[in-house]
Amino acid sequence: MRGIISKQRNPKLRGGINTPKGQGTTGTGIIVRDFLGSVKSAPLYDVWSHLRKVCHENGWHYPAYDHFTKYFSKLKRLGLVEFDHSEPLEHYEGHDPPGHPNLFQKRGSDKIMQRSFYKLNISKANSSDWSNPQEALYGSYKK
Repeated sequence: MRGIISKQRNPKLRGGINTPKGQGTTGTGIIVRDFLGSVKSAPLYDVWSHLRKVCHENGWHYPAYDHFTKYFSKLKRLGLVEFDHSEPLEHYEGHDPPGHPNLFQKRGSDKIMQRSFYKLNISKANSSDWSNPQEALYGSYKK
């Protein structure tokens, strides 16, 4: 009965991995653009958390946070997102973690670490670069 199983390709799958970028699905850049368009500004972690939530709801794999920071840097280089402001990161959910009273101070400094907020660049909200920022930066790669 092995030959009876059909090998229809799932349009959401790319390379055997269920990801947010595939035929007929919304790409990562579009999800980020729509989120930043719906809020005034947000820190990078909140943008990633929203992406993770959308991917989870659709059964897609989401990028690791460190990979997303690299992706987001491409959006910044293209001017699709802009720095808005920063706030001091003094407390973790209203308190310092036990045993780490100076966790949010830079080592060897009295300065408190800052949390950066980003916003959508309205003039580039409809740019085609949102669908593939890597290709917009480096050009297409064809084997």
